[in-house]
Amino acid sequence: MKLKFEELKDLSNINSDLFSVSNLDEAYLFCKKLAYEHYENFPVGSFVIPSKLRKHFFAIYSYARIADDISDEFIEIESDERTLVLSQLKYSIDQINEIGNSSKKNPILFALLDTIEIFKIDKSILNSLLIAFQRDIDRENITENIQINNYEDLIDYCHYSANPIGELILSLFLENTKTNIELSNNICTALQLINFWQDLSIDLNNNRFFIPTEILNIYDINKESLLLPKENHRFDNLLFELLNFTEAILLNGKDLVKFVKPIRLKIELAVIFEAGMQMIVKCRKLGSLLTNVRPKLSRFDYFIIFIKTIIFHRLFI
Repeated sequence: MKLKFEELKDLSNINSDLFSVSNLDEAYLFCKKLAYEHYENFPVGSFVIPSKLRKHFFAIYSYARIADDISDEFIEIESDERTLVLSQLKYSIDQINEIGNSSKKNPILFALLDTIEIFKIDKSILNSLLIAFQRDIDRENITENIQINNYEDLIDYCHYSANPIGELILSLFLENTKTNIELSNNICTALQLINFWQDLSIDLNNNRFFIPTEILNIYDINKESLLLPKENHRFDNLLFELLNFTEAILLNGKDLVKFVKPIRLKIELAVIFEAGMQMIVKCRKLGSLLTNVRPKLSRFDYFIIFIKTIIFHRLFI
């Protein structure tokens, strides 16, 4: 289900003219349908989510999905208009408790309110995602203030774009202790960085460039030179630094697997951790070719991930 921009505008309001529902069952069903039918085919029926929690997961996913689509899927629409819709969505989150007074209830926000109340989720976590999506819009008309200038900027972006997802999932499992959130933030930040390096060949051509300017300057590299179809040994050295930086952050989150209690969550986290490590290995092997090739995990990679998950995380011992 790929939503049109007008439909996203409708879903950013507490009152929904296009998708109005009258009860929670209908609201959660809409979120499930959106999650399963979205064109990205996101694996929302993941083994990690117990059946009793899935409707709440669908509500969170649907909210993040429409916010991301507002910012990223309609670049032909003026950035000011997309910013306005994101602002409306933020206002709706801030006023979400008023949804009971709405005559035409927004299915995503209706389901999300129920999930927020049951799991005592702080709405600021949801709003953090909107900050990241707004930065994505702003980056289209890049200015000094929103460039990724150094590692601190990179970590700050991940703080809003990736870390809230981990905290929300921990909240559903009632595992959102301070220690677990800190460890989850390391994993989520590292996975976001891995995604940046993995997608470099795509992002170079789409004005989405996340290598810090400061690091480029150290290695005397610019964006234009990376587009040249030849080996670049300076970029090999730069990439080595970026991947070491990323790997260190990921390793700092490894203990989350030990600390969470549900076995299915342990397994999923262990697999995610090892998949991240394996993708770092693939990026290192590609070196400067990463500017032309987007690496993917193969069946053999998944076999390695499975073996490492069993051996290194001692899940069944």
